Amino acid sequence: MAFRELRNFTEILRALGYPRLVAVDNFRQPHFALVADILYWMTIRYEPNANISDDIDTERERVEFVTSVARLFATKAGIKLNCKRLYAADGRAVKELLKVANTLYSALRSNQSSTSDDGDSSAAASTFTLSSKLADLKQTNALGAEITEMGAKIYDLLRQEQELRDSRTKALRLLDQLSGNMGNDEIHSAVQRKLRALVNSANDNVQGLEKQAKALESDHKSLTIKIKKKSADLERSEKRLKSLQTVRPAFMDEYEKLEMDLQQHYEVYLV
Repeated sequence: MAFRELRNFTEILRALGYPRLVAVDNFRQPHFALVADILYWMTIRYEPNANISDDIDTERERVEFVTSVARLFATKAGIKLNCKRLYAADGRAVKELLKVANTLYSALRSNQSSTSDDGDSSAAASTFTLSSKLADLKQTNALGAEITEMGAKIYDLLRQEQELRDSRTKALRLLDQLSGNMGNDEIHSAVQRKLRALVNSANDNVQGLEKQAKALESDHKSLTIKIKKKSADLERSEKRLKSLQTVRPAFMDEYEKLEMDLQQHYEVYLV
C-alpha cells in the first residue's frame, strides 16, 4: 500500500467528519475493528436506512458484515469491493475503503458547490484545507519524480566523465594556447584551419573505408562464383557416383562362374 493513498484516505476521512482520529500507522498491522467501524460509518453515511448488523465478535459475523456491505455498495452505488482485502484489515483494505471514501467526498464537494454562501463555514474551511494539502502532495510527488529523473541524468553524465575528460582537457589546452599567443582573428582562422584539417582527415578515412568496402564486395562476388562452381562440380560428381553404383561390372559373370567351380573343387577336395 502506497503512503500517498494512506495519507489521502486519512485526509478524506477527516474532511467527511469521521469522529475518530485515524493515523497512517493504524493500518500497518491488521485492525479489523477500525476497518469495520469506518466501513459501517461510511455505509450509514451513504445509506441511512441500510439494515446491516455491526456485530463482529465471531468470524461468521465478520464475514457476514463484510459481504453485506460489499453487496450494498455493489447494488446501490455500483462500487465493487474486494471482500478478502477488507477482511484482511491491513493496508490493502485501504484501497477498497478509498473507493467508497472518494465517492462520498465527491458527493460532499458537489453538495458544497451547489449550496449557498451561507453554508457551514467550518466544513468549507476543512474542504479548503484538504484540497490545499492534496495539491501540495501532488506537487511534492511531481518534484520527487523530477528529482529522481535529474539524478539519473546526472549519474549517466558522471559515468561519461572519464571518457570525456581527456578530450575536454585537450580542447581547453588548445584554446588557452591560442588565446595566449594570438588575437581574435588569428584564433578564428586557427580554429578554421584545425576544423578543415579534421574534415579532410575524416574524408580520407571515409574514402579508405569505401575502397575497402569495394574490395570486399568484389571478393564476395568472386567467392560466390567459386562456391557456385564447386557446388555444380560436387553435384555432377554425386550423380556420377550414383550411376556407377547402379552399373553391373563386366567381370561379374566370369567371377560368379569361377566361384561356382571353386565350390565344386572344394567339395571334391573334402571327399
